[in-house]
Amino acid sequence: MSINNPITLEQFIWDSDPTDKDNNFKNDVALYTQEDPLPTVKRLSQSLDIPMGSIVRYVLCKWAMSGSESLLDLG
Repeated sequence: MSINNPITLEQFIWDSDPTDKDNNFKNDVALYTQEDPLPTVKRLSQSLDIPMGSIVRYVLCKWAMSGSESLLDLG
């Protein structure tokens, strides 16, 4: 199955706002998007002979299915 949905991995800049119901989640996104995950993904891809896109898709799906919706509920 081929899905052609290019995305841009971008940094999220957030000035914490305790009045925002999603403040905790946005703080986490701002923290974790400071780093570039692609060097790690590239090493995994080369070491395991798995396409980078497959690894990124795996990570996203695994995170999405692991109860991440509760993070949004915490707000």
